[in-house]
Amino acid sequence: MNFLLIQISSNLTEFCPKRFKKLTKILMDMKVKNVGLNGLDLDAYRSGLLDEFLKRSGLRVLKQISKGYSSIVFLAKNKEGKMFVLKVEKPKSPRKNMVQKEASNLALANSAKIGPRLFSFDEKARTILMEFVNGVTFAGWLFEKKPSKKQLKKFVKNLLLQAKKLDEIGLDHGQLAGKGANILVRNGLPVIIDFEKASQVRKCHNETQLRSFLFENPNGAVAKKVRKILQTKISGFRTLKTKEKI
Repeated sequence: MNFLLIQISSNLTEFCPKRFKKLTKILMDMKVKNVGLNGLDLDAYRSGLLDEFLKRSGLRVLKQISKGYSSIVFLAKNKEGKMFVLKVEKPKSPRKNMVQKEASNLALANSAKIGPRLFSFDEKARTILMEFVNGVTFAGWLFEKKPSKKQLKKFVKNLLLQAKKLDEIGLDHGQLAGKGANILVRNGLPVIIDFEKASQVRKCHNETQLRSFLFENPNGAVAKKVRKILQTKISGFRTLKTKEKI
């Protein structure tokens, strides 16, 4: 095991000791590597040092994608033109071990073929590098793209299967409802994103939460639209089965 993975695994034990061996193996199998992001922080970005560093590392920041309570997300590109998402924790973020926790959660999700691929993370740089998902939000797809009954049914079954698998591996996302902002649609299939607030400790309710969000909420705009397209009443979704493969 190389030094980076030893360091990563040691950090994981601080907040999730029961998953130490499992996650170490996952990271080894995924070949998550340090791509030279040491020294990256917002102060460096503001002073222009980050641009210089990314150039040396073969990555270039294209634009800011979003800005949240504890982090800023950028779109970056390497010399071959491949896009990446660069998530940088804010220097004054109150979240303890945010980078380690999200990287651990995403690595676990990746082991079940769920979520954007984790490429690397750097605790000191407070940075996570992951796959860029070129898709639209679920709500945008549902209300603007107007999927057919066949397309929506395929999407829903796949999404419920992913939620079921997350339950099985003990990872509760916690934010799959609301406006559906953490569910992207790529090529007609769902990609669950943003595992920052996910938990490997609390009881999992992914599938239950999604069924309520998608079908059972009597007043929810998303549930109403889904029921309308699939031409099914609330009771018709309670026994909806999912396929065995994602």
